[in-house]
Amino acid sequence: MIWRWQTSFTGGEISERLFGRVDLPQYKNSLARLENFILHPHGGATTRPGTFYGWPVKDATKVQRLLPFEYSADISYVLEIGPEYIRLGRDGSLLTVGTLDAWDSGTTYAHGALVSYSGVNYYSLSDANLNYNPSTETDWWYPLSGDVFEIPTPYQEDELFDLHITQSADVMWFFHPDYPTKRLERYGEAEWLFVNEVFLDGPYLPLNSTTTTLVASAGTGSVTVTASAADGINDGQGFLSTDVGRLVRIYNSAAWKWGEITDVADSTNCTVTVVVGSFPTSATTQWKLGKYSDTTGYPAVGALHEARLVVANDSDIDLSETDALSSFRVQAEVTDSDACSFKTLSNEVNQIKWLTTARGGLAVGTTGGEWLMNGGGQDEPITPSAILARRHTTVGGANIQALQVGNAVLFVARDGKALHEFAYLYDDDSYRSPDLTLLAEHLLRSNTIVDIDIQRSSSIVWCVRSDGTLMALTYKRDDKVVGWHRHTTGGSVKSVTCVNGGDRDIPYFIVERTIDGSTVKYVEYMADEFNSDDLADAYLVDCGVLYDGVATTTITGLDHLEGEDVDVLADGIIVSNKTVSSGQIELDYAASKVAVGLHYVSDLETLPIEEPLNDGASIGRVKSLPYVAVRLSDSYGLKAGPGSDNLDEIIFNENITFGEAPEPFSGEKSIFIEGAYSSDKRVYLRRDMPLPVTINALVVNYEVWQR
Repeated sequence: MIWRWQTSFTGGEISERLFGRVDLPQYKNSLARLENFILHPHGGATTRPGTFYGWPVKDATKVQRLLPFEYSADISYVLEIGPEYIRLGRDGSLLTVGTLDAWDSGTTYAHGALVSYSGVNYYSLSDANLNYNPSTETDWWYPLSGDVFEIPTPYQEDELFDLHITQSADVMWFFHPDYPTKRLERYGEAEWLFVNEVFLDGPYLPLNSTTTTLVASAGTGSVTVTASAADGINDGQGFLSTDVGRLVRIYNSAAWKWGEITDVADSTNCTVTVVVGSFPTSATTQWKLGKYSDTTGYPAVGALHEARLVVANDSDIDLSETDALSSFRVQAEVTDSDACSFKTLSNEVNQIKWLTTARGGLAVGTTGGEWLMNGGGQDEPITPSAILARRHTTVGGANIQALQVGNAVLFVARDGKALHEFAYLYDDDSYRSPDLTLLAEHLLRSNTIVDIDIQRSSSIVWCVRSDGTLMALTYKRDDKVVGWHRHTTGGSVKSVTCVNGGDRDIPYFIVERTIDGSTVKYVEYMADEFNSDDLADAYLVDCGVLYDGVATTTITGLDHLEGEDVDVLADGIIVSNKTVSSGQIELDYAASKVAVGLHYVSDLETLPIEEPLNDGASIGRVKSLPYVAVRLSDSYGLKAGPGSDNLDEIIFNENITFGEAPEPFSGEKSIFIEGAYSSDKRVYLRRDMPLPVTINALVVNYEVWQR
């Protein structure tokens, strides 16, 4: 008889292509399947908590995504971003506007003001909003959907997952290459503005190198700037209508002056509002045009690094002045705090796909590799006179925002089929980008990662797969924990984000479901893990609700699950055969704490039971697997067997009182599996009731026979 113990599952689910690799150190702590179980960093696996129903998206036929807005440790929001709108959720509910004052034609409304007119609520799109009728003046007013607070945006469906963000306190920057950089600004619970970021004095294209001169009709105010030729302006096209809003910098009297183009008359004449200084009224070849505009495009990605705003597009990177996030000024006498610019130069042109602070500097991900930029050494600040840009690895990244996790950066590979780690290795004194999905390549063999975020409180990276499956990686590199688990919800997950919920991070998801024959999309959020000695506190249903109050037999608030069969846990006791009708269910007895929602199953499957033996490996030899011992914590309701279609229920708390909830069990259970001989022996464990299970270890007793 051979005893094989598995004291942790920190290797997570691995590919079947490794089922013969008993020589791998990870073999003894990995699994063939880990579905709807969460892998703990300390080694055990617990049933995934259920999800609460939050709200329906604005239009289930459109694309939406979720992003986090974390103002403080106590105040966080979830942004539901759809075509041309943002809605905000907090604590599982959408923000609403309440009862608004009626529109008054004699009142001047500021940008962001809210009014009611003829039964419709409106959001003011501009300052100086006086005497514009909300029902007809669509350039001045934006209609809300009922009482849900909403902000208009320019982004279309196919552009939503190209958005990148960075945030500082109550300001979030939005980056997209086709739109001016935007700022989402919070002033109160229902006081938000979405405005253009106004870049000051830059960034600029290189200094004019042609013979073309510029001359202004006057020094200050609104002036006409005339070019001597189109050469050097927009590749020889001259000024274009899409240059409106673009900056111009002209040298005059030993200093640089700048302004903004407000109108274009023709290819050689434009109107400029002078912002700083006095433009020259005599011709000069010393001028620069703004780098970002409707003509040239806008920053595609951005980040905050060393008290600077960093923006990038193609291979260009621009850093603002220190402690002046909107200013890209470079003074005549350059100082270390001035703005600066550089390129990620390599053998080929590679677009920048993500930026983030990393150990040792600014990490930059391009389509051709991963760079680290600093002032010339580890943690040396970047300045105009000290920039070291070095490509360390050549994986190439997808257009998905990278995650800073401890001293590492996690990013999605260019083809979307792997999650990589960009991290410094002390032994090699260099950066590496190992593939974190290498041992679990089967999870992305036919699909790609389309969205990611990290639940820092649990050290879990949540990944949305292109087929709507939810993947998760428990990641604690310092403790050598890198393990994958997958999660199914009975629907198709479209987006994920995690926000600070006070004592933990809360994952939010957009899930597409078929409910009562119709396609719907709901925002749902994950409950906390079970941590109690009372099964009534368990919440292991999806898209559900929790009633907690005076004992009742009627549970309402289930309109979103109309016509669906649901799991019910009432005061810790399973209630069967319930279907939602008219938005409610009726219990057979009154209960004060009731969880109601959709059913899901949690499966754990061990790898084939194999061991190196004195005379070789056990692979190919027939084996008998009489029984297994399972070490459990706070659990109730588990099945075990030699196959997914051959499971027996484990008996818990044999002496329970009818009509009372049992107590969760902690300890060991020895289970008879199967005495028959075969070459492929493994253990299957399943939780298929809305009750918690935490598996800490398995001990298998088996015999090996030579054929």
